[in-house]
Parts: sequence; C-alpha cells; structure tokens
Amino acid sequence: MPLTGVEPARMNRKKGDKGFESPRPYKLTHQVVCINNINFQRKSVVGFVELTIFPTVANLNRIKLNSKQCRIYRVRINDLEAAFIYNDPTLEVCHSESKQEEIHKWDWKNSGNPDLLL
Repeated sequence: MPLTGVEPARMNRKKGDKGFESPRPYKLTHQVVCINNINFQRKSVVGFVELTIFPTVANLNRIKLNSKQCRIYRVRINDLEAAFIYNDPTLEVCHSESKQEEIHKWDWKNSGNPDLLL
C-alpha cells in the first residue's frame, strides 16, 4: 500500500509525542538483565535477559529484537524452549578476523540492525 502524506509524519513521531504509535505488535512492560560473569581476558559477558511483553495484536507469533554481537544459546517462552533465528550482519563482514578488529572496521551507521527473531 503506498504511503500517504499523513503516514510519514506519523512514522517520524517520537515516543513521548501525542499520538505516537509503536511499529511493534507488542508493548514491553518489564525487563530484567542479569549478568552472571564478566571475563576481561576474553572480553565477554555472560548473562540473560527476561522480557515481559503485552501483545497489542491477537495473532502475535513473532518478536523481533535488536542484539549486536551476541551468542545466543537458547530462547524460552513461558518456560518452554522456542525456535529462534539470529542474524548479525557484523559477523558476516570480517568472519575470519578477530572481534576487536571487526568492531572497529564496521560502519554502524550504514549497517542493518542485528535481529533476533523469535
């Protein structure tokens, strides 16, 4: 469906603006971030995040989250293992080089967002 003159203005609104509509089909109501381990030699952090969401559509079957340079081991929804797809464009750019070099070479402004699709 083509964009009308009203829709771009609506899309440019900020979260605090009156009449703001989120493009997400859910509302994040609570977030817990737990860091279990920090390894300075490996430059790594191990932990988990717990998200509580409220669906704003009746048929919510996917959730898209931004997450850069992560290694995701599992996803659980209501204590059940869930299938997921993780796509991080930064991993494809300099796959054979070290992560330190990779982060300095990547153009973050022109890159796509790394996404976790549940």
